[in-house]
Amino acid sequence: MILPYDWREKLKPSNLRTTINENSAAVSIVAAVIAVLAIVYIYHSASGGGGSGKSPMAYYYDTSTQQFYTYRSSRLPPLKNAQGKRTIVLAYMYTCASCKNRKIAWLEKYTKQARAALMSMLNAKPKPGQNPGPPPFAAAMYGSGILVRSPVKGSQWYPINSPQGNAIQQLPRCPSGTARICMPS
Repeated sequence: MILPYDWREKLKPSNLRTTINENSAAVSIVAAVIAVLAIVYIYHSASGGGGSGKSPMAYYYDTSTQQFYTYRSSRLPPLKNAQGKRTIVLAYMYTCASCKNRKIAWLEKYTKQARAALMSMLNAKPKPGQNPGPPPFAAAMYGSGILVRSPVKGSQWYPINSPQGNAIQQLPRCPSGTARICMPS
């Protein structure tokens, strides 16, 4: 398609103001469309939209049967196993090379109180005029309500924000360099 004028010439800084003035209706329409799209994007992002609606997958481990499972990471451990006991916990896996040769770095679960509070927050519908997001107490409860432990059988659970919890979350040194966390594909 051949344009009746040289558009490159019209877009030079010295001619741009004249071009905008001559095509003010088109420029106004483009500006309005961009403004509407920006408002829709900001509203969609602020209201929690934008994702696929599904949480990523994560590894889970049954501490009584030593079996691995892959579930959505939105499931709050400990989960019930086939016998109805809450022994399935989140397993952070690491590798020194390929994730095909992964090992357990640490295990994680919530206290009964933290799990119940998180479940009620996840199921809560905001009331008119209420700010979105968790209540102010949630951050403190979240940190103290998460427990971690070593994958060694019979090891003790510690709060995630304790010195012992921080030590458990340190990835081991690898002969080939730095260890990395593995996620299910």
